[in-house]
Amino acid sequence: MQSPSGRLPPQQQQPASYEELKAEALRLLAGRLEGQQQQMSNVTPLPSWPDLLVA
Repeated sequence: MQSPSGRLPPQQQQPASYEELKAEALRLLAGRLEGQQQQMSNVTPLPSWPDLLVA
């Protein structure tokens, strides 16, 4: 049970988990930006992603 060969190196799991975290972060960020835009004013259109990246 304590053999080191039974443990998976962190390098193998890191890429997949990193991509999942990045995708989840983008979804949360997009949802939060949309929520703020709707709360501030329902008339103003949501700015495009390039505008958000520049700002």
